[in-house]
Amino acid sequence: MLLVGRDGRWLLGLMLTSKVRTGQPGARPPRGRVSIGTGPWDRQRRPSEVKVDRIIRVNPRRIRREGATLDAERFAAVVDGVHQHR
Repeated sequence: MLLVGRDGRWLLGLMLTSKVRTGQPGARPPRGRVSIGTGPWDRQRRPSEVKVDRIIRVNPRRIRREGATLDAERFAAVVDGVHQHR
């Protein structure tokens, strides 16, 4: 999960997936997804996508572990994806 904000007491998150559905290397992700490439959020360093079609409210007490941070450029691409999908 990629945490992107807050709504009162809730955290707001988007689902991450390493099951990339772009087909060919270099192809654009399907509608509702934003490619974020590889990074420390996946131990196996698999390419990942963020599903921007559904924002999930998360109880902060239910967070089990810490993850990684996206750089500003990738985070901005995810935010753009959320805005475009609305």
